[in-house]
Amino acid sequence: MNNLSRFLSKLVKELDMQSNQFSFLRSAEILWFARWTSRGFAFATALGFATTLAWSADNSAQVAEALSYKPRQADVDYDQVSESDIPKCTGAIERRGTISGLVIRDPSGQVIRWFADVNGDKRVDQWSYYLNGTEVYREIDSDFNQKADQYRWFGPAGLRWGVDSDEDGSIDSWKLLSAEELTYEVVEALRNRDINRFQRLLLTPEELDSLGLGEEKRTQLAERIKNSLGDFQDFLSKQKVINDRTRWEHFGADRPGIIPADTDGSTRDVTFYENVVAVIGDGSKDQQLIVGNLILVDNVWKLMDAPKLAANGVVEGGFFTAALHRPRESTDGTGLSATVQKLLDELQNVETKLQSPNANRASLNSDRADVLEKLIAASDTEEDVRTWVHQFADTVSAAIQSGEFPAGLKRLNEIASILNRAEKTRPYVSYVVFRAIGSKYFEAISQPNANYQSAEEEYLQSLQRFVETYPNTEDAADAMIRIGLSNEMSGDIKQAEEWYSKAASKFPDSSIGKKAKGAVTRLNLTGRTLKFKGKTIEGKAFESASPEYAKRPLVIQFWASWCEPCKADMKDLRQLQIDFAKEKLAVVGVNLDKDVTSAKRFLAAEKNLAPWPHVYEEGGMESDLATSLGILSLPVTIVLDTEGKVIYSGSHFSRELSSIIRDSLPTQKK
Repeated sequence: MNNLSRFLSKLVKELDMQSNQFSFLRSAEILWFARWTSRGFAFATALGFATTLAWSADNSAQVAEALSYKPRQADVDYDQVSESDIPKCTGAIERRGTISGLVIRDPSGQVIRWFADVNGDKRVDQWSYYLNGTEVYREIDSDFNQKADQYRWFGPAGLRWGVDSDEDGSIDSWKLLSAEELTYEVVEALRNRDINRFQRLLLTPEELDSLGLGEEKRTQLAERIKNSLGDFQDFLSKQKVINDRTRWEHFGADRPGIIPADTDGSTRDVTFYENVVAVIGDGSKDQQLIVGNLILVDNVWKLMDAPKLAANGVVEGGFFTAALHRPRESTDGTGLSATVQKLLDELQNVETKLQSPNANRASLNSDRADVLEKLIAASDTEEDVRTWVHQFADTVSAAIQSGEFPAGLKRLNEIASILNRAEKTRPYVSYVVFRAIGSKYFEAISQPNANYQSAEEEYLQSLQRFVETYPNTEDAADAMIRIGLSNEMSGDIKQAEEWYSKAASKFPDSSIGKKAKGAVTRLNLTGRTLKFKGKTIEGKAFESASPEYAKRPLVIQFWASWCEPCKADMKDLRQLQIDFAKEKLAVVGVNLDKDVTSAKRFLAAEKNLAPWPHVYEEGGMESDLATSLGILSLPVTIVLDTEGKVIYSGSHFSRELSSIIRDSLPTQKK
């Protein structure tokens, strides 16, 4: 470093310490000026990407240099700038929240790159690439050594999150991988003849142990996985269909399933897909690649089979169930029909346009509904009809609730009428009708001068009519639960219990039925002894009947980090604990976040808000803890007296809790 560089660096440090008005942005500009004047342009790099966060006032050369950097992963679709447009792009250091970074904008002013400094050391440790104004890919230096060790995809690019442990540019494992993207990875492994890429998709021995399968199933699965790598290599050596022109097109499967704990000796629920198919194409025709069985491990879907090409008449059996699946055939037996393929291409085109920030979303949502309606009409199997009806209802109702499809409710009612006319589509009318009811209620309460009471009454009446019309559908169970919850919230516990009981008795084996049964139990807790136990977020055992908590009044609060009323109740519970410090009032939280990381992050940030133990169980609102007591909304508060009997059970913190607890104390009863 020459004398000028030393002087400016010292000046930056002194100004940073002496004046809080001297911003990080300005200090970065000065440091860049020092490098520019002393050595000319020298944009620091490490392993092919920018690492130094510094910028000059006249930055055309730096913009060009920054735009020369490419993602380390090959399959990234991102905005690239033509040579003629590079001089028209601009760059500046901008702050987003607490993070500053080099932002590159295209000639229209749209962001196309962001090289950020996450930890404030004035070196880039996060490289973001954009497509049509949306971030689609990010490289992360999590250990701040100027080498990327994580790669994430966002927005329309999916949700993959890969880890590069040795920082060599190749993904070694996955932190997040959807079932759809797993099949994409399989196709890419085949296309590139990359055995390592395939191997990291297979269930590992450690992951297999974590599933908690019974010994027989575990042994069978271990043997199956053991053979998969060899089967993959054998498939590569013999197949002549998949080449460098082959591309992943679509994902195909029935809905995922769960094998509950205690099945064949298992100790945990196992989530799986069976008979998964990836549609692949080379520009001339499409074929089906059988990917087989998938298992969910944390947030990553994993393989247990080697892929193989589908052939006419092939029937695949499942590993967990006896369900069979026959690949769909066209009239000539080569793959998807020309009509369906054309519609799928149209659908993909609409979906792509919907990702644009300047899209006419109302018009495009209407176009998507048109294509999906045609796909329903073109379907000739129950599986296909169900798939496209569900997608029509789900996408239209979602667009209604986001305010992006004003005519959406009309379209739902129209498609329900159309489906009702044909025998093959009539079984799926209820799915559309149920979502139309919810969408109509949402529209009613979203009006500027909404009459909430009137909207609620109409909604409940619609749900009751739905139950009467479609009593044996899965959505009928959902409707019963919603009616029961509304009654519970309004204080009509008798009516709530009746509706919960209907759902529990009519759908005893479904998850909703089990939750309804739990809700009946919860409504009748008062006066009963409740022995509550579980494991805390730190992995320690908690038991209300243990010596530590016995003979003490105990408040149990069910909460989640996304629940704002829960946080408000925590403040009141903290004060209640202080008020009853002499009586040693205990409080325990039961966190129902889907991901325990969210709970840990919240508790770390709010150390004094809820300084009591917090029980956690995987599954969130669908966990056994939530299901056994029918926790349908949050927060829920349960209070035990010194004998372990329930003296209060309610949806929110109650101002009466103080007197309820005081009246239950032994000293007050004498």
